[in-house]
Amino acid sequence: MLLFLLGGHFYFNFFLGEKLFKHGCSFLEYEFPQAILSSNWKITLNTFEKIRDSVIMEIEKLKKEHSFLKVNVIGVSIGCVNACMIANNNPLINRLYWYNGKFVGLLW
Repeated sequence: MLLFLLGGHFYFNFFLGEKLFKHGCSFLEYEFPQAILSSNWKITLNTFEKIRDSVIMEIEKLKKEHSFLKVNVIGVSIGCVNACMIANNNPLINRLYWYNGKFVGLLW
């Protein structure tokens, strides 16, 4: 299983990563700078769309290279927006979760 962890801070997500490794999961983590949020909504939307497209390409590449049977996405903080954009109408994604530092909840 491959998990994509979007948003949050590497330091705080460390414990979640440890749990994932112990359960035999592979995961790729993205941390976003605050600069992705702009006062210009068009720039923010463009940035979010570029993130979505980049992550979807990475999912396709990794799924082909390693034959993952499941790909799940976990959104943290503002990464929940990116996670929803990536998972929306995407047959490559099996599950979408949100993480608040203590709990992972299934969104769909």
